Amino acid sequence: MSKFLFYISLLLLIGASFLGYFNEHRFKEMTRNQESIIQEQHDTITATEKELKDFKETTATQSADQEKNQKELSATKESLAKTTDDLTQIRNSLADKERELSEIKNELSIKTARIEELETALQELSQSKNPTKFKNSSKNTSNQHKAKHTEIKTDTVQSETSPGELTSSPPRGKETKVVAVNTIWNFVVINMGSQDGMVNGTEISIKHENKIIAKATVTSVEELTSAADLIKDSLVSNVTVQVGDQIIVANTPTK
Repeated sequence: MSKFLFYISLLLLIGASFLGYFNEHRFKEMTRNQESIIQEQHDTITATEKELKDFKETTATQSADQEKNQKELSATKESLAKTTDDLTQIRNSLADKERELSEIKNELSIKTARIEELETALQELSQSKNPTKFKNSSKNTSNQHKAKHTEIKTDTVQSETSPGELTSSPPRGKETKVVAVNTIWNFVVINMGSQDGMVNGTEISIKHENKIIAKATVTSVEELTSAADLIKDSLVSNVTVQVGDQIIVANTPTK
């Protein structure tokens, strides 16, 4: 009986040992599995933390780039606004210049037409008085008037005619008057020339409605006409010299 109990106890001990060994092996395997799972989770957490760190750095970089881009965009908008304002000013200035140019062209056209009228009147007057002499004298007169009528030498004038003494009275039977007015070069053309005794340097007065309104000095003499520069500040205020105004010879230069 005692042997039976011994064998039973031995079997139970062996079974308990085997069960303990089996349980210990299983426990170690489970522990290894848990450690493996924990390590994987740790690696996942580490990778996630690294991704999170990289994401934060990327976000910070993108934020800095966005701020920089925002500043550049703001600067570009300001530059564009300034450029737009400058362009508007240039367009306005260009429009003003175009208006000024148009006004200058209109004024030039009017003055050109006036010059042509004066030249035509002078030519008609010269032709009516001496058609054979007109061709040469009108060419010289036109060129002289356009170039501010350069003064003709006294000996040339004297070679064509022998001027006589002038007085304050006009030649008998002839009405001395202004036949053309040039407001651009500020001179007048009168119907007295070398055949009337007119010479360069003669001072004349211009009379309008029985009133002296201006004085002038003869600077270019032709046979039938002469050009005289209006003396600065001699013109009466609010009065303009007109075609048909009477001419009075003030004095002649000493020979």
